[in-house]
Amino acid sequence: MIFFLIKNKFIYIVSYLLVVLSSIVIISLYNDSFIYNSKFNNINSVEYSELLFTNNVVNKININIDNSDINELFMKEYNKDYFNCNININDETIYNVGIRIKGGSTRDILNNLNGASLKHSLKIKFDEYIDGQTYYGLDGIELNTQIHDKTFMRDYFAYDMMRFMGVPAPLVSFADVYINDEYWGFYVCIENVKDSFLKRNFGEDYGELYKPSRDFAYATFNDFVDWSKTNSSNEDINRLLDSIKKINNKDIENSVNINEVVKYFVVNNFTENGDGYLDFSNNYYLYEKNGLISMLPWDYDYSLYLFSSLERINYSSINNPFHQKKMTNYNKYMWKFIIENEQYLKLYYQYLQEFIDGYFSSGYFEKEYNRTFNLIEKNIYKDMDINKIIYKEKNKEEIYNQLLFLKKAIVARKEFIQNELSGNDYGDNYFFEISQDRFILDEIENDVEFDLDNKCSQQCEKKMIMLLLKIIIHFLKVCGDFN
Repeated sequence: MIFFLIKNKFIYIVSYLLVVLSSIVIISLYNDSFIYNSKFNNINSVEYSELLFTNNVVNKININIDNSDINELFMKEYNKDYFNCNININDETIYNVGIRIKGGSTRDILNNLNGASLKHSLKIKFDEYIDGQTYYGLDGIELNTQIHDKTFMRDYFAYDMMRFMGVPAPLVSFADVYINDEYWGFYVCIENVKDSFLKRNFGEDYGELYKPSRDFAYATFNDFVDWSKTNSSNEDINRLLDSIKKINNKDIENSVNINEVVKYFVVNNFTENGDGYLDFSNNYYLYEKNGLISMLPWDYDYSLYLFSSLERINYSSINNPFHQKKMTNYNKYMWKFIIENEQYLKLYYQYLQEFIDGYFSSGYFEKEYNRTFNLIEKNIYKDMDINKIIYKEKNKEEIYNQLLFLKKAIVARKEFIQNELSGNDYGDNYFFEISQDRFILDEIENDVEFDLDNKCSQQCEKKMIMLLLKIIIHFLKVCGDFN
């Protein structure tokens, strides 16, 4: 009888250990696919998302256009006229498509080169000449030259972070672009924020979309007529204006999609977009349905510390996230309601912590950055060989350093925010030194400093120790049940 109990106890313990070990193996094997799928939690079943916006392929796009139209397309006198072309995407041709150049500062920089480079950003509209024509449901794309961002990854990761937090954001991929079979350059391919975007994110019965060119809080009825992207009716615009009045009167629950707007600012403030709503009241969309307003992201190539030196970064505080340090919170309605209300401020902090835990502590960012880096590095060098004149970097090593800087800067931003969430606020005198992988306060290195890699590894070690302790305690409890 004793032998039988001992035998059963031994079998049970061995079985238990096998289950624990199997679970660990399954979690580690499944972890990659789980994290990857979570970032696409708001991508509906749309064909174009799987054909043009997969994250493991550099697309090949060949634009066929009459030679007589090329000079007009790239002429200095900017206009928004479309030209007819055929576009081949990954060996499949769509005929009679509209194309035009786009961009402000990018266009000006290239025009000042007097034709030395024609690598303009391009806007593609599939239904410009054939009503209702789409690319598997997609009505248009933008091909961005990324003249300011030679990592080609700032838009990609900013929108990826937005989608990770459940904020509707454009899909992004990469493309080698050819014009009449001649290699034109490496581009970032971005989903247009139009009907197909709205259907993908909000369904067929979507609301109203506006693209303000200044702070919407001070806009008029006629402004919103001009800014409407969905042919909004007078009734629609009046409903939006009523909601804006409610925001001003602090009736937030009946005028704002609170969770979505707070999550928008979590990522927007993390990325420190230097050309967006907070600093210049541009590069954002307003989405309204049933009187509730959301903000949607746009144009993040100036984000993720683009203007920082490669040696030192001075991050903005999570409570004063302005790229222009002298600006204040109080002329921005959508940010003001968060920062001035204790309930919404706590929600902001909560979502910031969830973002850090989910996007970084899970290991997702590390894997996604490395995957993207390996996917596009050679394409960037090829683009540099063809379009050297638009690169301030002198060689591939300098491009490589830019790519490494971006990763370090993003990880350090995470550590900076985690410090603030833990109650440490060092203000504008808190710097991150890239070469040393550490933060410093002013110039006194002994006051506030820590090694970024050691801190990360220490956090991982603590988590592993806690997990092992839990398993051991549970194991001892099991054993005790047989006594």
